[in-house]
Amino acid sequence: MSTWGTARHVDYAGFDDVVHVLSRSKGVSFNWVLWLRKRIWWDLNDRYRRRADGSPWPGLPNWPVAAERKNMEVMLHMLQDGEARPGCMIQQGELLRLLGRFDEAIAVLRAVPVDGHSEVRAVKIEKLARGCDSLVRELSRPTW
Repeated sequence: MSTWGTARHVDYAGFDDVVHVLSRSKGVSFNWVLWLRKRIWWDLNDRYRRRADGSPWPGLPNWPVAAERKNMEVMLHMLQDGEARPGCMIQQGELLRLLGRFDEAIAVLRAVPVDGHSEVRAVKIEKLARGCDSLVRELSRPTW
């Protein structure tokens, strides 16, 4: 049983599982649909993460650019229709930046309330938006 060390927990949902559930989400709550869309967004962003040796991770999901963009746009509209919490505002700003809507991203990020944590992320994303950078970036590392 040498492969047990790489086995996933029984309740792990893979990318294809999440896409499958989203495609059949009629009647599912707003919060669950938003979670499914975020999970797709995050999983697709894994393509930009690298191993310590600089090589890409194998077996990552891939979607057509148009479908990925549509998912981000739907998420953005859902977040705009939801509560104006700092975390949601930061996600809106990040989605707007990734979609190339830099002025809108800056406006949303500048409105994030100061709470000792959220504004730090907002400032980092705003800096990327001001530089018209629409690439996925790790905020924890100052590689940009």
